[in-house]
Amino acid sequence: MKKLSIRFKILGGFGAMIALLLVLAVTSYGGVNRVTTTFQEYRMAARQSAVAKDMALALAQMRFRVTYWMATRSPAQMEQFRVEKAALDDVRARARAQLTNPEVLARVEEFGRLSGDYHETVERMVTLHLRAEEDYAALRGLSDRMQDVGARLSQGAGPDVQPGEMQHIAALSENIVTVRLLTEQMFHDANSAHHAALGAALNAARASATALRDGTTSAARRSAAGQLLTDLEAYGPRAAALDVAMDGREQVFTAELAPMGPKLNEILVELALAADHARDTLGAIGVDQSADTVRLVIGIAAACLLAGAVLGLLLGQRIAGGVVGVSQAISAIAEKRFDTVVPGTNSGDEIGAIARTLTEFRDQLA
Repeated sequence: MKKLSIRFKILGGFGAMIALLLVLAVTSYGGVNRVTTTFQEYRMAARQSAVAKDMALALAQMRFRVTYWMATRSPAQMEQFRVEKAALDDVRARARAQLTNPEVLARVEEFGRLSGDYHETVERMVTLHLRAEEDYAALRGLSDRMQDVGARLSQGAGPDVQPGEMQHIAALSENIVTVRLLTEQMFHDANSAHHAALGAALNAARASATALRDGTTSAARRSAAGQLLTDLEAYGPRAAALDVAMDGREQVFTAELAPMGPKLNEILVELALAADHARDTLGAIGVDQSADTVRLVIGIAAACLLAGAVLGLLLGQRIAGGVVGVSQAISAIAEKRFDTVVPGTNSGDEIGAIARTLTEFRDQLA
């Protein structure tokens, strides 16, 4: 240190300060970069939570449409169900493209498989309902025709009608009305008990029509009774097909579709919990890393300030002390005190050179 010039001492001090500042900058960059990476991961975890909520909302809307459709049988509700199913598929596609958490992705895939089964089951239920609507429309056509025939029989009864014939016509008309009412109840209530009652009403109507056909003396009434018997024979199998379609639809809804809803919700809850846990964990890590980075930067900055202060103090004391010593020696020699010892003659810097020159000058004056 004594052999170095003042210039090198000053430059060395500045170099040490720059080195300390570089350490501070590199440490700060590393800490900020670590916090930034964690923040990006946190954003991804937050996106996962948002995707889980979007999927839950889409599922709730789908289930609402199915329930509303079961109550109203409105085609518009089923069209809206398909629109919302497409929206749910879009959310899942975005989730597969954006998410990275393996646990969350596994839940998304499991949800996708089950929601696909849910959609297929709904479509199967709708197919059964459409088949039931076809059967119901055919039965309504048959019942309308039978009611017209019954009305013509009642209105066309003249003086030639025997009391027994009139009794059969009245019973037949009543049974035809009962058949129609039970058919409507079976379609709207989806209750198989109505099918048993409908079978009994059909048997009663067939018995009345047979008795009228075999007991009447009128060719017109015999023909009408024969037509009713033909329609009643066609009515039974169609009503059985309606009952099968309605029962199948209800079975699909209660036995297959209804259990899928809670299972889908369970998967979404697990997905949301996994996503929220990842988000909260990364958030806590980010807060800790930020605090650690701030503490580290403050600590290194304080160390740099302390080191700079110590270095400046030592360097200043070294230079200033040498200058003061030489200055006092010059004043003493000027006062002709030639026995004055000039300090710093062993120093290798500029002050040492001045001290040695001053020593020679003192010796010459002495």
